Amino acid sequence: MELIAEKIFKKTFNEINKKDLKLIIGEEESLELEFKLILHQHKGKHLTNKEKEEKIIEELVAFLNSINGRGLLVLGIEAPDEVATEIKGVDKTVLKQLKTQFSLESFINAKIRSIPQYSNDFMLKTKEIEYENGTYVYLIEVKRENSYCVYYSGVTENAYRRQNHKSIPLKLNEILELVANNNYPQIFVSLNDIGIKTNKRDKSTFVRLPLKYQNYGPSPTEDANIMVFLCSNDSISIKSRFSRFTFKDNLLDLHIYNLNFDKSNYNKKYGFEYFVHVNKRIIYPFKAHLLDSFMVKYKGNVDFDLYILCLENRGVTKQKFSINVNSDVPSFTEEIREFRPYVTL
Repeated sequence: MELIAEKIFKKTFNEINKKDLKLIIGEEESLELEFKLILHQHKGKHLTNKEKEEKIIEELVAFLNSINGRGLLVLGIEAPDEVATEIKGVDKTVLKQLKTQFSLESFINAKIRSIPQYSNDFMLKTKEIEYENGTYVYLIEVKRENSYCVYYSGVTENAYRRQNHKSIPLKLNEILELVANNNYPQIFVSLNDIGIKTNKRDKSTFVRLPLKYQNYGPSPTEDANIMVFLCSNDSISIKSRFSRFTFKDNLLDLHIYNLNFDKSNYNKKYGFEYFVHVNKRIIYPFKAHLLDSFMVKYKGNVDFDLYILCLENRGVTKQKFSINVNSDVPSFTEEIREFRPYVTL
């Protein structure tokens, strides 16, 4: 998957340099983007090292706990109204961890912690760019590698989650619910493993959506009823790779599962459901296993929304993807991914 920094700067992460920094001006903070200035003082108050450290770790933890599980923190940019307006850079003397790229990465890896603690896997990319007058701009990008963990700061032991363009602290009950929900067995479509293949003969494109099963600890047998709903104004066909399924003429009323969507915006609506059975007993803590996959076929430029509802033994996983194809490379956005035990519906 393309890095957020690469989308902004139109270059590979390692190629980004001082001349490219001007492209950040005008960018808005979002679910996946945050700008920060790290100074000796804030609003006339001298900041302790702990407060400066938390300014960095708080944002990265919030990204990892968000629905997309990833984000880019840019240090050295002023953004008074959540819009980047000026490049100011950061003085390395502000925080000793900024001395080298190695010391910065070591600090981040040491201070981002998780529950469960031994599954603390996340991607970390950092880039130090010398700016002006001995100041530097830092690009720090993180991405969650699995969905078992709930992350928290090792500086303050607080947990955060991204909400729109802000990082908000999680209350104790929210942390407990997040931990519990993340450690139920779940069946879901993995955004990171979506595959694309083009048929040169009829110029059609197949998007492969892998259905995976993950569990924390020894796996029990698991049954699930999978319902897939695809809404579009374009001609699309859909089929399963392994399983037989039944098409539905009318989409089901899903209010009971809080998966409501406006069907009036679409001319074409597709729905099917099928049953899957997991009968393997495997220790799962580090990997999600492929159960099935289904293919969406289209030609030319299309837009469609994909809704997936998995009714499992212990709860419901719901997902929504928006897929836009106005170029050779489709754009996939996972807008909703949530698991809820039946007792909390």
